[in-house]
Formats: sequence, C-alpha cells, structure tokens
Amino acid sequence: MFSKTMTNRMKAAAVAALMCLSAATVILPNMTASMPVEAVSIGETLAVKDEYRIVTADVGTNLKSFTLTLTADYTGNFSYGLGISLAEDPWWMEWDGSGWVDTEGGTVEVPGISVPVTAGETFNIVIDCSTLNLKYDPAGAEWGAGEIAFRNYYSGEGGSVTLVSATSGSTGTTTPTTPTTPTTPTDPVGPGPNTDGSTSQNKKSGTWTFKDNLDGTGTMTSTQARKIDGVAQLLTAGYDEETYAAEGTTPGPDDPINSKKFSYSTDFGLEAGMIGPKSVEEAEDETRDNIFIESLQATITSDGTPLKRFMYGGGMSVLNESPADTESPKRLAGMEGKETAGYWYNDMGEEKLQEALDAGAVFGIDPGMGYDLSSADGAQLGEWFQVVWDVPEAVYPYAIGPEISFQYWYGEEDVEEYKACEAVTLDSAVLTYTERKTFDYTDHVALDVNEEIDIEGMSSGVKFADLGLGANSSVKAIVFTVETGNDMDSLVYGIGASVGEDWKMWADSEAGDGWNFVVTDVKAGEVEIAWIVPSSADINEEYGNVQFGYWYGGKDGDAINSVTLKSVDVYYYEEEEATTEPTTEPTTAPTTAPTTEPTTEPLVANYGDVNVDGNVSIVDVIFLNKHLMGNQKLTEQGELNADVDINGEVESGDSLNILKSLVDLCTLPVGQ
Repeated sequence: MFSKTMTNRMKAAAVAALMCLSAATVILPNMTASMPVEAVSIGETLAVKDEYRIVTADVGTNLKSFTLTLTADYTGNFSYGLGISLAEDPWWMEWDGSGWVDTEGGTVEVPGISVPVTAGETFNIVIDCSTLNLKYDPAGAEWGAGEIAFRNYYSGEGGSVTLVSATSGSTGTTTPTTPTTPTTPTDPVGPGPNTDGSTSQNKKSGTWTFKDNLDGTGTMTSTQARKIDGVAQLLTAGYDEETYAAEGTTPGPDDPINSKKFSYSTDFGLEAGMIGPKSVEEAEDETRDNIFIESLQATITSDGTPLKRFMYGGGMSVLNESPADTESPKRLAGMEGKETAGYWYNDMGEEKLQEALDAGAVFGIDPGMGYDLSSADGAQLGEWFQVVWDVPEAVYPYAIGPEISFQYWYGEEDVEEYKACEAVTLDSAVLTYTERKTFDYTDHVALDVNEEIDIEGMSSGVKFADLGLGANSSVKAIVFTVETGNDMDSLVYGIGASVGEDWKMWADSEAGDGWNFVVTDVKAGEVEIAWIVPSSADINEEYGNVQFGYWYGGKDGDAINSVTLKSVDVYYYEEEEATTEPTTEPTTAPTTAPTTEPTTEPLVANYGDVNVDGNVSIVDVIFLNKHLMGNQKLTEQGELNADVDINGEVESGDSLNILKSLVDLCTLPVGQ
C-alpha cells in the first residue's frame, strides 16, 4: 500500500496571514475574563507533514500561554513547527523554540524544534504568547478566524504523535527540554572536535534530513560513506613530501612515503566538482548545495607485531589562501621549497609548526596537531585496528576537491624493550561525507516492502509504477529503511536504478568501481539510508525500478547473512502535463478568403476584479496572492485588473491596496 500526501502549509499560512490583514481597523477590547482550561481537542494523530489547527477564540480572549500534551508511538526525536495569527502587522508569527519570529510573508524560514520522546509516554509543549496581540476572530468570521497551527515536521522511524489535549495556560513545563541526539531535520553546520581518533565525532553515515521549502522545492541532506578495499599502501614513518622537496626531488612510486592521497572522484566515485565552495564568500554560506567531507577512516595492519602507540594526522585540498590553507603561509613567509605551496591543509607536529612560526608564517587557523593513540589510554591497538581522521571544524567550510590524505607519523611496537615501528600498511579506507541538495519537489510517496535480502540473493526493490509514478514524475531522492536485527560493524550496500533504457549500479562490488556504500557502527533495529539522485541520472520513472543491494554485513569478523528492506520512500517532482499541438496540417484549405480583417476590442480595466467575475471582494485578494506565489495564473484581463496602482507591474502592493479598498481605507481607480 502506498499513499501520496500533498502539503498545503504554505498556501494555508499565506491565506491565514492574508485574512488577518483585513482586521487592521478592528480594535479588540482588553478582555480579562477567565479562560477555560478544558481540552480544546483530543485524539488527533499527526503523521509527518500533518497539521492541526486550533481556533484562538475557542480557548478564550486573553490567551497568554497554552500547553499541548502529546504521546508518541516511537522512541526517538520529534520535530515540530508552530505558528499563530496576529491582529496586527506582521499578521503571522512562528515559534523557534525560544521566541517568536516574523516570517515576513513566508520569506523567512523557521527551523523545526526538536525534543526527544519515548514510546507511550506523554510529553508537554508549553508556548508563551503573552507578548503577542493575537487575533481572536471566531470560526466563520468574515475575514477568517484567528488560529494556532501545529505541524509535525519529523517523527523518527516512520512514527507519529497523538495530540492528547490542548489547554490554555501553562499546565507544566516542556518535557523533555533538549533532543538526545542530533537527528533533527536541520542543515549541516559543521563537525565537532575529535578528541579520540578511534571514533569519529563528525556526522555518521546513515543519517539524513529533509525540509519542504514550501515554494515548490525541497532540501535534503544525506550523510553517506564509501569504502575501498585492497588499498595495500605501505606507509613509512619519517618520509614525507617535504623530506624529498628538501633534497630537490619528488618521491617515485617505489620510494618510501608516510602518506596516502585519495582522489574523491577516482578512488571514491564522488563528483569532484560538487565538493567545496568556489570562493571564501561562498564558503561562509552553509546552505549551499554541496558535498561536505566529514572524515576518513583507515584500517591499519602491522607486520605481525602488535602496536601499543600510533601517531597520525591528515590533510586535504582547500581554497587557496583561505583561512584553512596551512601551506600558502609558508610560501608567503619565504620558506625554502615552498615557492608554489598552497591549496592544502595539513596537520602538523610540534617541530614543523615551530619551524614555520620561526620563519614568520601566519596561519588563518591553528593547524591541528594530529592524533596520538596509546593502548594505555584505552585505544584498541594491536596487529589490526581502525583510526579516524575527522575534518577539523575550522577547515570544514573551505574543503574542496580533489584529494584527502592520511599520514603515518610514528608507531611503537608492543614488546618489552622500546622499538619504533618503521612502517605499517593501510589496508582499506572509508570516506564519510554529507551531500546537501535543493531540488524541485512536489511530494513523497511510500511503499512497504518487508522483503528479506540475504547475501546470496543480494537485492530487493520496487517498480516506480507501483509507487504511482509515471512519465511526468521526476525522482529526486529515495530513502531505504533497512532492518538489521543485529549490531553491525558495517553494512555494505549498493543502489541501482533504471536509467533511460539501461540499468546502473552506483556502488557494485562486481562493477570494477573499487568502492561501495557503507554504514558503519550500525545498531540492531532500523537504519534509514537516503540516496540523492545524481543530477546526471536520467531515471526511467515510467517503466523502471530501483533496487537496494546487500553486499555484506558483519560484527567482529562474523558475517550477518541477511537484512530486511522494510520500506522505500521516494521524493519526486510532478511536471505539469504539456498541451499537445496537432501533429498534421489540415487536409483542406478554405475556398474563400475572409473579406474583412478580424478586429480585437481593446481591454477595459475593472480594477480590483482579479478573478474577472464582475465583483471586487476578498476572493480577488486571495486569487492575486496565489498568483504571486506561483500557484495561480491570471488571465490577460485579470492582470490588467490587478494592476491597481497602474505602474505596469502586478505585485504585492496591488494586493494590499485592494484589501484597503475593501475596508474603505483607499479608493481604487476607475477603468478607462
């Protein structure tokens, strides 16, 4: 079974705000009567994207605060939005968790507020509206009721919440007060500090967010990881590129080196042009469509002797001479061998950092000092272990293509007498990244699959036609919900879809790409994997399908034979059907030519009559606002009638003037 749910939040909010405008001349009395405390409504269940509206007048005429009591049918995070009608400009406000925000007619975005919830337990949302001049017009009022709009933006694991009661007054405190994990649908804001190189502190694979921008577009972020096996790179301590540069040479393929550089495109299959900003100004825009690099995990093996200490660092391509560029300051300081340095960030050891500072280098950010892992500190070292290099927070905005590097600095063998480890082998690598993309968006549709996939069967999927999609649909993103049943160190998977008349796997261990999608550190239960369709992909929505492939999953070296594909959610854009022109010319021509040329009467304006029904009313204002939001097209006569300030443009000022005329605040011109 599947369902399509069209969102109308933008339209509803615009109409509510519009209707509030007409109350500008109404002065409400300062009522102090006691307000009822009984529930306004109970039993309303809200799934994702559902909205519940409460008429303000139904809870009293001196509302200072109100409490919503809810229960959830899942354990996780709940994200909501809440707006309220005002009796004066700006007519509509949204709650951001700490105060009220003027949305400026819907042009200012207010993110959802997230709270953690526990299945079956009630929780309160308490809202203070004592500073607002609320609109108290009742349901059925001529210019529309004053309302409170409560919306479910996100409820984890496909769950829902139930509105138990809505009461006036503060019947409790908002519980709980803060989300337990950063899984709310917000845009990426950069990584956190990594103080333990054995685990990443940045975003993890298998997390995603989506926001309906309410303007015909949606924005999705998806954090994914790609793994390459068989790297087999020998890393030799003490031999870096600077060592060779000081000798006036460059390392050859068989020369010892302490680092391995990975290409985002060649090694991991990313679109290198999508990684990073084009300028420092663009880097400061966290809302840009981009691929943001989170971390690089390396699997390290010794020559058979376990290690008890391991020191390493990392580096990556960054904007030249940006604050994150640690190499151009060396060039600008005149350091020998750095005449062309730049476009790169490097962690530095104490000695090299001091050398650069002594030469006069001035860094835009303090270079990282790398990681020093010791088994004495609880790090899991031995003959085989994994370490993570997180992109530092200050570097995150400036990272660009094409490369990222892992650097081995020093190791110590776990033997009785001191012995340095000369070299280790980098066996495999996992690159974790967050993709952010805004795309044309109409709706999303879900289909339950509930099909077990074993390693031998490998994949399961659905036909786009079974989701109700067709030739006019354009698939933008797909979310796969997978049930593991077990904890996993990693879940390795692939995604395939019909492209044009062909088929393409975007991560296939048998395709020769050398990498696969992977979710690391998976907990037993459900994991949601979001795939944003590449811009270059011509998905065949009419006859094609999409597949999720399970390549491998394991825990502590033991394979887990199967997972279950629970459901598929597809985010799509529905194009309007084009009108079809006749394909053939008429078979006969007219036998006689018209004796007179047809004449067209000039249009005469009836100012304010936007929908051309012969009257000027609030309906014309709504009609015009729909046109301004792109949801309604005016006729030629309607556009002429809408231009009430006669400046040649149909704009929001015309809507306001029509409203003013309806309450006798201005007079519309008479058509000529």
